Amino acid sequence: MPIKSIPTNTPTVNSLVPNQTSTQLEGTSQSEAVSIFFQAGSVARYKIGEQFARLPTPITAIGETSGIVGKVYLNKEGYVSDSETSVIIVDVQSLTSDENKRDNWVRRNGGIGSEIAIDVLEISGHSWPLPQTGDMKVSIKGDMTISEITNPVVWEGLLEIENKAISGTISTEITWDQFQLSKPRLPFIISVDDEIILELDVVAVIE
Repeated sequence: MPIKSIPTNTPTVNSLVPNQTSTQLEGTSQSEAVSIFFQAGSVARYKIGEQFARLPTPITAIGETSGIVGKVYLNKEGYVSDSETSVIIVDVQSLTSDENKRDNWVRRNGGIGSEIAIDVLEISGHSWPLPQTGDMKVSIKGDMTISEITNPVVWEGLLEIENKAISGTISTEITWDQFQLSKPRLPFIISVDDEIILELDVVAVIE
């Protein structure tokens, strides 16, 4: 899937709806804004059900890329900041799976473009101030743009905070038609599921 060009300003992620029940992160106070930066080790992934001609049962095609940049700004109340841009950018041209022909189709014929942009608008499930350690079951609402087509999406998953490090996986589900994408048409693929699961393995730091 394509990824949109990385903006001049560092990208970010939009809002988290705060709970008030966790141990405060050392070095922060409830009146301080927070920036969350994606780091090396973050991975974007797609999962698509396929039926191969040579196999008796369906398989799950998985493509991954580590080409991700992102930044999330939380204001003093713990919500996504209106004064900063929170966005995640994924370089889809670097997506690779176990099948070169599939990868070439995705890049050249899938209608995915070069980048995917996720504008984060709202996040719920985290405590405020952010805890020093602990798990957060988050829901992240945003607008995702693929090849100039934008639709609302909701990402959900479990994130873990350890001091000022964040890790975990969030996921969402889209369809080919939703973003006017083309399913792979290759001789060895009999059928492709209508649904696409997207995942982000998040590795980030809090500043």
